[in-house]
Amino acid sequence: MQKLLFILSCIAVTVTVLTSCNIFCEKGTGNPTSEVREVLEFDEIDIKGQASVFLEQGTEAKVEVEIDSNLLEFVKTEVSGMKLKIYDDKCLEEVTKYEIHITVPTLSSLYVDGSVSITSESLIKSDNLFIKTVGSGDVNLGVDTEDLETVTKGSGNLKLFGQTVNFEIDLDGAGSIDAFGLLSKTVDADVDGAGTCKINVSEKFYGDVSGSGKIYYKGNPKKVKTDVSGSGSIKAK
Repeated sequence: MQKLLFILSCIAVTVTVLTSCNIFCEKGTGNPTSEVREVLEFDEIDIKGQASVFLEQGTEAKVEVEIDSNLLEFVKTEVSGMKLKIYDDKCLEEVTKYEIHITVPTLSSLYVDGSVSITSESLIKSDNLFIKTVGSGDVNLGVDTEDLETVTKGSGNLKLFGQTVNFEIDLDGAGSIDAFGLLSKTVDADVDGAGTCKINVSEKFYGDVSGSGKIYYKGNPKKVKTDVSGSGSIKAK
C-alpha cells in the first residue's frame, strides 16, 4: 500500500511540474506581424528555437522577424562581435507563424540548435564555411565554397547542394546528411552512431564509420580509403 501511495505521489508531482512549466510559456494570439530588426555587420549566425529561417546572400545585412504580434518582443536578435544570435527569450507555444528572413553579405559559420529549419534562397558563396547543427533541426542549404566543414549531432537533417573543393564531415547520432547534390573534390567523412551520410566526390574520399551508420558515395573518386567498425557500411552508389 505504501509503495502504491509513493508511486501515486510521484505521478502527482510530475504532473504538477509539467503543468507549471506551461504557466511560463507565452501563447500566440494570432495576427502574425513582421518587424525588421536593426543589426550590426555579421558573418556568423547562431540560431536557437523553433523558427523557420530563410537565408540569402545580399549586399547588406538584414533580419526580418514574422510572428504573432504579442510574441515579437520575446524573439531576440543580437550581434556580438561578428556573430548574430537569434533566440527565444521565453517558452513560446501555439504560434500561428514564425519566420525569420536573414540577408548576409558573407557567411563564415552557421550554428543551429533545436527544431529550427533553415532554407537558403540562393547559393551562399564563401571561401570557408563551418556548419554545426544540434538537435532535430532541418537545414537545406546551397553553397559555393572552397572549404566546407559540417558537424551534426542529434537527429537533425542536413541537405546540401552546390559545390566545394574540400568537405569535412562529422556526423554523430541518428541524423542524416544528404550531399548528393553537392559536388566535392575531396571528402573526409566520420560517422559515429546510427546516422546516414550521402556524398558526391570526384577525387579523394576518406570514410570512417563506427556503429550502425552508413555512408553512400558517388562520383567515382580516384582514391578511396575506408574503415568500418560495427554493423555499419560504406557503399558506392
